[in-house]
Amino acid sequence: MQQLEMYESKFGPMILDYTMNIKMSKENYYSLVNFHEIASFLGELVLKDIDVMVYLDLGVKAGVLFHDEIMRDMMRNQEIFSTIPTSTYTTKIQEKIESTSEKEPKRRK
Repeated sequence: MQQLEMYESKFGPMILDYTMNIKMSKENYYSLVNFHEIASFLGELVLKDIDVMVYLDLGVKAGVLFHDEIMRDMMRNQEIFSTIPTSTYTTKIQEKIESTSEKEPKRRK
């Protein structure tokens, strides 16, 4: 198992690999080990939707890996998720669905 550490320097992102005992730029390291990034995620988005993941009883791994697909499917299939009994989680889901489907913002009286 490799132990990696990444940090920013004045030359750009650098990687420290303790198992191979090397320090080099991120691009050079990825070309050296033939690393191909297949997916990435924004932690802020996952944390924002953590209540949905808890309600759907997903583990951390599935919630992070499939976050975008889950949220996209929920928005596409609003009628399915609108029939779930109301709880704190479904209320938040409903609010999110309604806020994305509204065409005009609500006006204060």
